[in-house]
Amino acid sequence: MTFDAFCAFNGIDNPRQFVMLDQCRFPDKGIIIDFTIVMFSLRGHAEFCIDSEEKYIGRRYISVFRAGQNIECLSLSEDYSANVLLIGGNLEKALSISDVFLTMFVLDETPVIRVSNTYMESANLFFEALSRVVCFQDNPYQEECLLSLMRAFFYSTGYYLYEAFGFSAKGRELRDISVRLRAFSEESLVRRFISLVEKNCRTHRSLFFYACQLGYHPKYLSTFIKRQTGQTGQSIIDQYSTLMIKAKLSLSDKSIKEISNELDFPSQSDFGKFFKRMTGQSPLQYRRQFLLQKLR
Repeated sequence: MTFDAFCAFNGIDNPRQFVMLDQCRFPDKGIIIDFTIVMFSLRGHAEFCIDSEEKYIGRRYISVFRAGQNIECLSLSEDYSANVLLIGGNLEKALSISDVFLTMFVLDETPVIRVSNTYMESANLFFEALSRVVCFQDNPYQEECLLSLMRAFFYSTGYYLYEAFGFSAKGRELRDISVRLRAFSEESLVRRFISLVEKNCRTHRSLFFYACQLGYHPKYLSTFIKRQTGQTGQSIIDQYSTLMIKAKLSLSDKSIKEISNELDFPSQSDFGKFFKRMTGQSPLQYRRQFLLQKLR
């Protein structure tokens, strides 16, 4: 379903690239969206099916539904209430959601996350600020103001999720790389490399693969990337891959073997060796430590 069609379904006759709602209706059957929906649940509960997986949404949950996902609303309690953002078209491109949310690694496994009271207080202030900007229809810089507010909030959300899920060490390294990359143009070789890694690190961990995709010799590509970012191309690939593995170990019920197969490692042994080289822990040790931290 397109952004305009979804807005029309919700009774919005003249949709813009950004829509803020107190309530949001979903069709009775599943839809594949071509925009981003961000929901902050305030009261009640709901159940959604996201890419064939059922998810419970209660109070103080943040839900991020992304382009290409199949979304079906299974049930809503009578008192369910949520602040909702619909972000589509050029605004989504301008926000560069995949860059703002390096946390997509987390959201791939769990698009529905319960957050703290402190975070929800910040979210409520964010929506209040958005409401004030939206009310000033005569403001010629309204879109720029909205964009700035959303960028700030999404970056804060990214930091919160990195800390909450224990990815801070690697997360900071990746965030530092990302900050440096923003100095480059959209067509920058380094930016294109990072974009490819983000899309393919689940199954491709060889610098040779990315060099072939970009049309450069692996040695030249790695040298160029190190000169610009301070890290080799292979190091960046390994960090992104490790972050993906951490997300799957932390947020998925799949066995170590299933995760190893899903990420296309030659064997479970190779998977364990890679993860231990990157973190100093076996996959099982990391998973147990994460679960213990959650219980504290």
